[in-house]
Amino acid sequence: RGVLSIIDSLGSQAFPRFRVGIRNKNLDTFSILPEMFVLQIFNDNERPTIDKVIKKTVKEIKKSLEEGIKEVSL
Repeated sequence: RGVLSIIDSLGSQAFPRFRVGIRNKNLDTFSILPEMFVLQIFNDNERPTIDKVIKKTVKEIKKSLEEGIKEVSL
């Protein structure tokens, strides 16, 4: 269960989070449960987008380590 496991382990919600969102095109039809959707492998059409998102996320994490963590929405 991702972040819930971290909260349980730390006993606190007081830690920085870097959230990367995904969009389930099938959400309206409920043809794929959210738990299963987030565990799927990215397909070839999605790969360029996810590569771009990963690069941007890494850049923001490095910046946060150097300058301190700020609340930012990308």
